[in-house]
Amino acid sequence: MPRPRLDHVRKVQIVAAAAEVISQRGYANARVTDIASAAGVSPAAILYWFDGKDGLLAEALTLREQEFHDRFTARIDHLPTASARLRLLVEAMLYEYDWGLWMELCVLALRDQRAAAQRDRMDRRWRAALRHVITSGQVNREFSPGDAAQITFVLAGLLDGLAPLLAIRATGVSASKVESTWLAEAARLLGSGFDSRALRPAAATGPSDVTFEVVDPHAATAQWAMTQYFDELDRRFVGGFEPGDASTTGAALMGAPTGAFVVAHRDGVPVACGGVQQVDESTGEIKRMWVHPDARGIGLGLAMLACLEAQVARLGYQRVVLDTNGVLTEAITMYERAGYHAIERYNANQYAMHWFAKHLEAP
Repeated sequence: MPRPRLDHVRKVQIVAAAAEVISQRGYANARVTDIASAAGVSPAAILYWFDGKDGLLAEALTLREQEFHDRFTARIDHLPTASARLRLLVEAMLYEYDWGLWMELCVLALRDQRAAAQRDRMDRRWRAALRHVITSGQVNREFSPGDAAQITFVLAGLLDGLAPLLAIRATGVSASKVESTWLAEAARLLGSGFDSRALRPAAATGPSDVTFEVVDPHAATAQWAMTQYFDELDRRFVGGFEPGDASTTGAALMGAPTGAFVVAHRDGVPVACGGVQQVDESTGEIKRMWVHPDARGIGLGLAMLACLEAQVARLGYQRVVLDTNGVLTEAITMYERAGYHAIERYNANQYAMHWFAKHLEAP
């Protein structure tokens, strides 16, 4: 019997909500009622469409995998060298892939045959993409000759083993350390034709006890920081603030390869955030810039702004724009101090009252 049409229920909306809730709370702590609340539907609707949480987890990871594939692998083939393609693929896997959700699926796969099959399919897809790039580099004599299958096994296993440690914030494991370790091993196996320079520039530094990190805008820390930002706007704006789909569809625009999202931490706690998204081929836009009230007055705002400008330059844009509301007078003052000048409206943001731009100096 076909399922009836439920105009207020969209499967993709439920799956997207499940991915967010499970990523933030973990599979064991995520309840169907939590997912229903995040999706704006009833628990009964979820149970009607899916086979409980197990079915939702598999579909949620499938959705995230497809988003990942669409955002990165489609662009890989347009890069001029195998080295550039491999670097983009690994940068995506290290900095943008949802390893937390992947680990949840791996745990479920220990007891669920369907989850095991799903895990195996996704693992084979990632390794096939890696092997394809390595083989193409060897064929073109860009990489040293060797057993492509064995090289793939080593490089995939290295990332598969270390990246999850980042997801759980294991002591002594940092993104820069994992990156440098992987690049060094790739250079050893592939030869001098592989570009082993750092994938991303060193993080900007502001106050000495604050660190800056480029993260997936869908990551739990990024979502938490943006929620704090939205809540503050809702309190300060006349008439409040409605974010709409800013934390989902809007956040995706601040992901690689055309954008970036930065979270600043102090003692492991997020204290600031901000993102960059593309406006056109030469212009990047700074969005969602926020500093925790307890961390204001120490220069963190300007440090975050400088960090975001560095990301704009890294992404290849020569000009940066941003907007703000009139009640955020401290933000307006900071932008003017940083060399921004007022421009005409460039977007349809209903909450914006001031628009600014700045041309970045060539490195």
